[in-house]
Amino acid sequence: MWNKTILIAALTLVTLPLPGVWAYRVPDNSVLWSQGSTLESAVTNLKGLIMDGIQRSQYEYPVPDKDAVELFFHDVFRQRQRAGTNPQFDITGLQWNMWYNRRARALHQKWTSELRAARTTGGLGGALAT
Repeated sequence: MWNKTILIAALTLVTLPLPGVWAYRVPDNSVLWSQGSTLESAVTNLKGLIMDGIQRSQYEYPVPDKDAVELFFHDVFRQRQRAGTNPQFDITGLQWNMWYNRRARALHQKWTSELRAARTTGGLGGALAT
């Protein structure tokens, strides 16, 4: 079962050009969270902006992985806590755009290396082995 998951993810990434990450861009100056806002409203707001971006795109891209939005806010608040920064500053679309670009690249590299490893070891049942 795990091998099928890798295969599907790898094939998706192989057919999905990495520049497709720009379909998930939100306006850099959009405020996703500000002091006094709830995390729930920030998550809902960002998901709506992402869907707007996908709909504006001329290409069809899959929706970002389901945990991306929540993980983004978790990472931002954790970084601020480590830095001792009071979360009084707004979280903006620019921060999401930079964060998701890094995440998409990291996932792409991970899945590409897993696909290569599976090809060399025959872990995909020879389906992609050459």
